[in-house]
Amino acid sequence: MTRLPTVGIVISALLILAILLAGCAGQQNAANSPPATPATNPGPGGARLAPPGITALTAVPSPLPPVYSAAQLPDISRIHLGFQNIPNGTLNQIEVTDIDYLKEMQKLDSDYYAVIAAQYPRAPILSNLAISSSTLANADYVIYVRYSITDPESDIQGIFSDPKLQQIYNQDLATAAGGLGDAYTAAAQDEDLHIANLVAAMSRTNNQDLTFMYSQQLAEARNNLRQVTQQLRTMGIQYTPVYLPSDSYNAIIYSDMESVRVP
Repeated sequence: MTRLPTVGIVISALLILAILLAGCAGQQNAANSPPATPATNPGPGGARLAPPGITALTAVPSPLPPVYSAAQLPDISRIHLGFQNIPNGTLNQIEVTDIDYLKEMQKLDSDYYAVIAAQYPRAPILSNLAISSSTLANADYVIYVRYSITDPESDIQGIFSDPKLQQIYNQDLATAAGGLGDAYTAAAQDEDLHIANLVAAMSRTNNQDLTFMYSQQLAEARNNLRQVTQQLRTMGIQYTPVYLPSDSYNAIIYSDMESVRVP
């Protein structure tokens, strides 16, 4: 009878040992198991990337800090003052044609950004782009006053005298209806074209005042291209330039934002 407590103690000890051994075995199995696969593959900013071969079109990226500073937004009064300090030149017909086309191209950017900003209010950067483009479109009117040129631009949003620009604008709106990613892609292509046309126009003039106006448009167009391609990258979309050489395009998007210069 005196051995019963001892037997009970031994049995209890064996049960505790068995429990401890079972726990250690469970931990060892867990350590040897492969890590769990996440349910989703989050991209930058938490946005989900599309599966390989599929372009993400409708994802809305996390808000980014504004990349336009107050100093980088065009200032009409400073632009006009700087323009007045440049001596008059003479214009040939090629230069007049370039002036008309590029002013309407600036209007196209302004009108397009205004429309898609209203269409996608969750992307506030579009309002910033609309304001910047509209400011330069208005500022560039001084060239018409200086040389007494008739401005062909319509005051009606989305209406252009150049049929090619009208076609581009109409196609942009149709593309933008597919989602925010498509809207940014159309914007990137517009800025891509705008930059290529400005570079070409600058090579066809020696006028200081035209070079001044075009250089401002170039700085603004490059800034816009940087911003829309940044937004595309947050959505897992890679833009491929259509008009600019790849090395020129990469030099733009991987460089800092610019300030619109005033002489």
